Amino acid sequence: MNAPHVSLSIIITNHNYGSYLPRLFDALNRQTHPLDDTEIILVDDGSTDDSVPTAEALGKELNCARFMLLHAGGKGHPAPVRNKGLARAKGALLFAMDADDLIDAEFLRACREMLDYRPSVDLVYTAQKIVHEDGHIPPQTILLPCTTPHLLSWQNVVTSPAVFRRKVWENSQGFRRDTMYEDWDFWVQAAAAGFRFGRIESALFTYWKHGASFTSQAVENDRMSKVRIVVDNPALFHISVRKWASLVLSGHSVESFPRGIIPLPQDAMALLANHTLSAMTDPTGPTGQPPAAMAARRHDFA
Repeated sequence: MNAPHVSLSIIITNHNYGSYLPRLFDALNRQTHPLDDTEIILVDDGSTDDSVPTAEALGKELNCARFMLLHAGGKGHPAPVRNKGLARAKGALLFAMDADDLIDAEFLRACREMLDYRPSVDLVYTAQKIVHEDGHIPPQTILLPCTTPHLLSWQNVVTSPAVFRRKVWENSQGFRRDTMYEDWDFWVQAAAAGFRFGRIESALFTYWKHGASFTSQAVENDRMSKVRIVVDNPALFHISVRKWASLVLSGHSVESFPRGIIPLPQDAMALLANHTLSAMTDPTGPTGQPPAAMAARRHDFA
């Protein structure tokens, strides 16, 4: 029997999100774009709940070309789990999401149409909805900006997953595990390689905010996660930003700055100047507030 033709591969990373899987698989089956040329790969990272039997049962009901369940063996970080699925993917188009994410029925159709009709675009993302699972905060719609290499060099403006061409993956080092901002790092890799992003203004992706998510853990490791993005992608960053990152990586005390922000060149130069001045008078290094201009630039969607 011939293997089914696959144009799109969807990689789903999962760790103890079994309760979210019925909702996600239902959303996949409700896609207005047929899934007959789509493979769905769920990579489970050592779940201890009912994720595996739930995925096995739901996978049989998917109207897709192929469903595959892989086991990552408890990596504890989404990057290698995602990479495992992407390494097995056959599609010319790739889409990686987490099991607690949700996509609108029009998501795949909209993203595929942009990639089909705009060959200059290599990655497509949509506006997003944010839902707080505890219900204490009303749902929000976030209209993400059009991204550029400059924007990505200081803030992650692509906060929803993107559908991207295989060449983006093949020209990258994959999702890296030495940063808690593995998505941001991957977008930076793509931008540094010259790939172009396309944006869909409709909010077709929903991010569910809850305490168990890996993203919530990233906040606690913000400083070093951003430093790793700079160190691992030097081509996209000014020398002053690279010097700032090297200082932090070497254990020097450099002024703090807002979460989710990498200093721009002028901010990095100010931080370096303050560090040099303070080091001359206080060997413990400076502690202070970020430059006002840097703090003011922080967008609400960060």
